[in-house]
Amino acid sequence: MIEGHCLCRRIRFELAAAPLIVLCHCSICRRATGGPFEAAATVPTADFRWIAGADEIRIFESSPGVERSFCPSCGCRAPSRSRDRDIYFVPAGLLDGDLADTRALHIFVGSKAPWWEIHDDWPQFEKWVPGYGPDDGA
Repeated sequence: MIEGHCLCRRIRFELAAAPLIVLCHCSICRRATGGPFEAAATVPTADFRWIAGADEIRIFESSPGVERSFCPSCGCRAPSRSRDRDIYFVPAGLLDGDLADTRALHIFVGSKAPWWEIHDDWPQFEKWVPGYGPDDGA
């Protein structure tokens, strides 16, 4: 199991695996994290379990249909369950342990910060991964 928690440890959870890390370069994710992208593990709900604090999480709708969860105590981002898919988005920085075998990809590289360069060979998508965004009818 991979464990994770917020800064103050009020919110704690575990996952069986983190099969994919998505690096989102859209302007909303950049503002939400204060960095050049957001790194989030996409975890099937069957592989995710709350340990503590799930009932204390606060939610902010950053854009229509997109919710960002956070700890009310330390303000740290928290895992969010997708409204339309059976997955959790887990901020990767909250995870403990080795994620070396986890795949990764970049989305919304068409709107990435002009001062940031991507130097890895992970797959890149201008917007959504085909078949997974609202632009595809998904």
